[in-house]
Amino acid sequence: MRFFFIKNLFFLCFSLLFCFGFFLCFLFLFSFRLIFCFLFFLFIFLFSLCFFCFLLILFLF
Repeated sequence: MRFFFIKNLFFLCFSLLFCFGFFLCFLFLFSFRLIFCFLFFLFIFLFSLCFFCFLLILFLF
């Protein structure tokens, strides 16, 4: 039950961060700043990955 809740929480956070990242990427693309868009997308991806690892460690141990 606990793991199911954590999995749902992770997917919710990840999807929110992903949508936010894509939205900001489109804003940057329309501003013709492709490299900043790529860096921000990478930052969002790494942040969500670290957040997932943190949640996993927190609730498994």
